[in-house]
Amino acid sequence: MSGSLEETEQGVKVGVKFLGEYKDRIHDGVRGQVVEDAKIWHSPFVLLSGGTDARRPVLEDEAWIPENKPKGMIEEGFAAFWDWLKQAHGVELLVVGLLLGALFLFFKFIGKIVKLVLFICIVAGLVHVGMSSSKGWSDYKQKVGETMASVQDVTNWLRQHGEKLGEALKKLPSRE
Repeated sequence: MSGSLEETEQGVKVGVKFLGEYKDRIHDGVRGQVVEDAKIWHSPFVLLSGGTDARRPVLEDEAWIPENKPKGMIEEGFAAFWDWLKQAHGVELLVVGLLLGALFLFFKFIGKIVKLVLFICIVAGLVHVGMSSSKGWSDYKQKVGETMASVQDVTNWLRQHGEKLGEALKKLPSRE
């Protein structure tokens, strides 16, 4: 690899020409970053990342390599992962998405049905309590009515037979 550096208004322009074994190994999508770290190398160097996807075109000499920014790397990494996921497992991804959507709609629909069933159960419970109370009240009124009729029968019997009973009691010997 040979190269040159040039200051521009946008920053540093790095000219790179790939030689030998690297000539056809760097593909479109590569990112570059100028690194100056004495712990790694004694002079500044260009750190290339990406560009290994053989399905993309080979990088030509003097092609523009975008700067490697951590935020861009994350976004591009996610985009690359998403592309791979769609290509490698597109059908499964579609099926899972449809199943999740159907499950969401099912639970949304079931939620409404559960609310309706709960409402019907509450109304049925209230109707049952009302009808039971009404029947209980009717039974109570009937028993009270029967008791009053029995009292009236006893009263009538005593009126009819009261005088005879009184005379019979007078004829009994006294215990004194």
